[in-house]
Amino acid sequence: MNHSTVRWLGRAMRIALAAALAIVVACTHSRDGVRQVDEDNPTVTYQYSDSEGLLNASFQAEIHCRQFDAWPHVEEVEEGRGGSGEVTFSCAHDEPRESPMGRTLPREPARTYNFHDQQSLIEATMQAQRYCARYDAEARAVIGGIDEQNQTAAFECVRRR
Repeated sequence: MNHSTVRWLGRAMRIALAAALAIVVACTHSRDGVRQVDEDNPTVTYQYSDSEGLLNASFQAEIHCRQFDAWPHVEEVEEGRGGSGEVTFSCAHDEPRESPMGRTLPREPARTYNFHDQQSLIEATMQAQRYCARYDAEARAVIGGIDEQNQTAAFECVRRR
């Protein structure tokens, strides 16, 4: 092997190693303040870093339960320090998944729900999901919609993609 081939192989190995490291970091880094840590169908557990992460965990649980044609229900919330914690959802068939009232989205731009702790914030998210499902839409938290001081969370219905 000549010197340029050895240099090229060394560079290729460094690039491959960097790419592998980036993949590992991407797979283990929490997305939007939430990371799935366990799944035992139809139960799923997420770690969250703050209230926004808890909302995102609720939305991820809704997506998870959709495959079972069910709604997520909170089984357990373990609160950690600084607003972080772990939440476990199970999927239940307590009411029909889809009952569209019509294709037109509701007139009001956002609905606001009150909460007093992490459990009730999750319940507000589930109420918003059920409300929007009636319009064949999904609930999304309005940007800046969590007001922890007034203990309210705002959601809007958006069309499924």
